[in-house]
Amino acid sequence: MKLQIFNTKLGLLAAKIYWKSWRHLGLSEDEIVSIALHAEHDSKKRYDPKYGLSFETYLKLNGANFIKSSYRSLMNKVDDWIDFKDMKTLEEQNTVSYTPENYLRSVEFREMVHLAFKKAKNEDERQVFALYVKGYKNLEIAKKLNLTTRRVRYLISIFKDHIKVLTKRYGY
Repeated sequence: MKLQIFNTKLGLLAAKIYWKSWRHLGLSEDEIVSIALHAEHDSKKRYDPKYGLSFETYLKLNGANFIKSSYRSLMNKVDDWIDFKDMKTLEEQNTVSYTPENYLRSVEFREMVHLAFKKAKNEDERQVFALYVKGYKNLEIAKKLNLTTRRVRYLISIFKDHIKVLTKRYGY
């Protein structure tokens, strides 16, 4: 694994969830662990010790939900960037902090997403990405949008390739 896992329990939880329900997304082991680490960070903000649970127990009970929501929030950012009418400034999109590194990440991520969307010929083909992120399978997407399954597979593979470039570079 390229990523350094600081919390082994969380890594194992992520792997378990991946094999049970996320195989159809085609995520690599590194991608699922990076999503898990983001989820752990998010869950620390919501954790409240006054209920008597240790953080590890809390994470075991709620880990799947945090990992799912972390992945969805990452993909919702992609959906936001597609909608050019409500386009925000880069400073508003970058909610983590205003460090130069995060600014560069948001610029590069946006460029990668735009490269993938340039391959889509029309608005229907752009919907392929949104439906894919929501969990629809290739055949369902093709039927819903009246596209060939071959075209759907092609668009999704381009999208995943561009996202993997950034995942390898930054580990998220």
